[in-house]
Amino acid sequence: MPQVTLTATKDNGMQNNAADTNNDAAGYVQVGEWDAGAEIDRGLFQFDLTSIPTGVTVQIATFRLYDEGTALSSNTRTMRVYRCLRVWGETTSTWNSYDTALTWQTAGASGANDREATDIGSISMPATEVAGYNDITLTASSIQEMIPGGSFTNNGFVLQMDTEVDDMHRFSNRGDANQEPLLVVTYITGSGLQSKYW
Repeated sequence: MPQVTLTATKDNGMQNNAADTNNDAAGYVQVGEWDAGAEIDRGLFQFDLTSIPTGVTVQIATFRLYDEGTALSSNTRTMRVYRCLRVWGETTSTWNSYDTALTWQTAGASGANDREATDIGSISMPATEVAGYNDITLTASSIQEMIPGGSFTNNGFVLQMDTEVDDMHRFSNRGDANQEPLLVVTYITGSGLQSKYW
């Protein structure tokens, strides 16, 4: 089956105790609360879906994130993926703003106008970090809606831990060629089953 592997087109981390600082240059994206302090982080990711043909039926969608194994957590928590409702800037988004001088409805991209209220996928993240990829199964129909011509504008995803207490994980960002974020989409066309890797 044909396969294409692409990194995310944009990613960034938002940090509550540096609420007006853009973290794109950090080299990673963190999600959760640091177990040695009061820092809460959330993640932003976006993938280019334009090479998926219109009119297909998405069967499976898997979001793959590489955990760097850095010791930042002491609790097992559920990490959730939400579809973002804002057009955010990779080098301009912060905890307070999705772009220069444009603020989130609720800081940290948690307002009703910032992201959907219901997640499209989740994963249990362990208390003790393990380096390697984590695969999050996303609702296939939600990804199909994001394909160009679909009913939902592709603004990417917001990632957040459920409790945000002593549960931070650090993930490689798109700048790491060996551990980049991936979105794996399997779909049916008129000629059968194919796979695309993002």
